[in-house]
Amino acid sequence: MTRYSDFMNIRSLLLFLCFAVLFPIHGFAQDAGTFPPKAKNRGWLGVGLEALDEAEQAKAKVDYPAVRVRKVFRNSPAAKGGFKAGDLILKVGKSVIRKGVKEMVAHVQSHEQGETVVFTVFREDSESMISVVLDPFPNQKNLLENEWKNQVFPEVSFTDLHKGSEESIQSNKGKVIVLDYWATWCGPCRKAAPSLEKLRDRFSKEDVLIAGITAEDRPVVEVYDRNNPANYSIWLDTESAFSKVLGARSLPTFIVVDREGKVQRLIVGLNELNTLEAVIQKLL
Repeated sequence: MTRYSDFMNIRSLLLFLCFAVLFPIHGFAQDAGTFPPKAKNRGWLGVGLEALDEAEQAKAKVDYPAVRVRKVFRNSPAAKGGFKAGDLILKVGKSVIRKGVKEMVAHVQSHEQGETVVFTVFREDSESMISVVLDPFPNQKNLLENEWKNQVFPEVSFTDLHKGSEESIQSNKGKVIVLDYWATWCGPCRKAAPSLEKLRDRFSKEDVLIAGITAEDRPVVEVYDRNNPANYSIWLDTESAFSKVLGARSLPTFIVVDREGKVQRLIVGLNELNTLEAVIQKLL
């Protein structure tokens, strides 16, 4: 009888542990360092974020990866609320942010769209409160169009894979430029390459530049290029500027820039790839 009782106690303990793993008790989950779950209709703040490195932490006199606003998206809730690049985010509501960007994002996305959230930020040696009404989470195309349509392409530089030269939109001003944000491992990017080569042939005698931009390491791109040579330029984005500055996240993403250096068309994915020829022709 004692053995059966011991067996039942062990069995109960195992069942409890399994239950705790699958359905953690609220207090236990928080102690384990987990973040709050996403809201059903998660809200969007509209900022690009980065964590302070160790040197910056020492300068700011903090011993944790404080979150800094790197970019405020145009017309976003953050812009309307008064966020500025350089703000340190200390709290989301009553939750103190001490574990970096992932924690910050998790706390924002735990709130519903349309919900008012109060942020505590540190700016110019003092704390302040910013109240923001979160927007619905935008898709990538809408986000990019809202930020960059009819705006001057930012001054960022790339390295030409074959020439080794430094390239930028500004150094190629006067041309209609088609940028293809891609990666060697991206299946849809590979499918887009023949269409870009046809465009290069079609406009070979015009002031049209087609460039594929990748943030991958040079050796990886060189191997791919040897096996899959393209008739258009390949630019290396060693600083990941395309994603950091423009906010591009999806592959492939196509951006058409006019002769004045302004963004005129953005395409995410392959669905509108066949419209590029008409867009280029209109801008010439």
